[in-house]
Amino acid sequence: MSKTEISKNVNIFARNKDELTVAKSSEMAKALFSMSENALICIDKDTVGYSSLSDCDPAPPEPVTFSRVLFLFTSLPVSMETIENWKTWVFDNKISEYRMDFLRVGEFSKSYVEGRILRHCRNWDKKKPEKEADPDERWKSIGGLVNLSTSDRSGRDTNNRGLCTKDAPELLTATFGSMGELMMRIHNVGNRFKMALDNVAGPESDKKNDENADGLDIANRQKEIAALLEFPGRHSESPKTEWPVDFPKLLLYGETGVGKTLVSRYLHKQISGDGRPLRISIPEFIGKEDYLEYSLFGYAKGTYTGGLQSGSSGLLVENMGKVVFLDEIEEANNTIQAKLLAFMDDYLVRPRGWRHEPFYCPVLIVAATNCSVVELQKRHFRRDLLNRFTDIETIPPLRERKESMDFIIDCLLQQDRINQKMMIKQIGRYALARLKGYSYEKGNFRELEDVLRNACVAARRDGRDYLCECDIMFD
Repeated sequence: MSKTEISKNVNIFARNKDELTVAKSSEMAKALFSMSENALICIDKDTVGYSSLSDCDPAPPEPVTFSRVLFLFTSLPVSMETIENWKTWVFDNKISEYRMDFLRVGEFSKSYVEGRILRHCRNWDKKKPEKEADPDERWKSIGGLVNLSTSDRSGRDTNNRGLCTKDAPELLTATFGSMGELMMRIHNVGNRFKMALDNVAGPESDKKNDENADGLDIANRQKEIAALLEFPGRHSESPKTEWPVDFPKLLLYGETGVGKTLVSRYLHKQISGDGRPLRISIPEFIGKEDYLEYSLFGYAKGTYTGGLQSGSSGLLVENMGKVVFLDEIEEANNTIQAKLLAFMDDYLVRPRGWRHEPFYCPVLIVAATNCSVVELQKRHFRRDLLNRFTDIETIPPLRERKESMDFIIDCLLQQDRINQKMMIKQIGRYALARLKGYSYEKGNFRELEDVLRNACVAARRDGRDYLCECDIMFD
């Protein structure tokens, strides 16, 4: 059958001439697959992969113009190679929705085709929503406010998007109003820690000119501690009795999903430049207090069966000079609170089984909770531990950060995990207004991320590259 005998407006493809005739005999099929975003592809036993189908007449175009495909396998059994090849074809052509079904032997008919359409394609005939006007000139396209693509050393844009996630520090680099004031204070915490740590380490010139300079070389100190724990009997160093302990300690309050983890990563990037902070999820250690001690404070060689033969410096020593994030600290029981209190007093680590002077280990403690002070008291949280925090900050929920919402939404819509391969290019006036007007009381950033991801999927299913109000759905 030649292409001239087939309506160019009907996306129905088959290797077998009879199957193509049967499929086209259905008014339902012709109506549905005349829509440019929908296609039907029939695959028989001789079709090994999509390349085989392209040898026949007619064949799906490459690249395709449709965004939804119904596959009907018209003879059985189907090889897994065939299925995998077609799935690869789907992903390569950025098709947002596809369905597959298997023909009962000898029953490929008009009624069968219509039955499969009713089963799999119920919503494929809905009318595309009209494109909404841009909110303003800044929203001519996603990325109109802030460009998250990266550049190589030559300055050429590599268009490497998707690096900014909901937990990325970049989401706090441009904030406004009360959140902007909060981030200035957070930044000051990081600066104070860096200055205090520099004072401990001593001037670089002193360390270079005097091998016995009184300072803390973190990298070398970590190696020394590891060696001492592996051979504890060889300990011969003289103890250091007076180390500074005036480091800031930050406690963050806020509802779930407001970005407490994000703040810890912001501080870690400010102090360390890369990577992520050590995150200790307190609930994971309830009833496992010994494991917490071994993990945080380490142990000497031979301390307990099952431990490393060389001993362990512990997570605190391994992260010396960096951020240690204590998440959900409100869940800490009396035993865990006592261990944390002892460390926060003097920054001294005594590994289990170590009989000599403890090791000095300055870190920036950042703790997070979604409980108020009153709620913490009801949980019997120690007042003396609470008083150890030099800075206590409350992160406002998204509903109180309306002035930042344009920036946040623009950043999130450049995430590959939300807007795959930047297939959605624009957002409409009413869609943006709906996003900015919602309260996000259930999850803040997490809820906003889910809503945007689902909106992008809905738009891609329609073959659209823009978001409308109807795409923005809240539970």
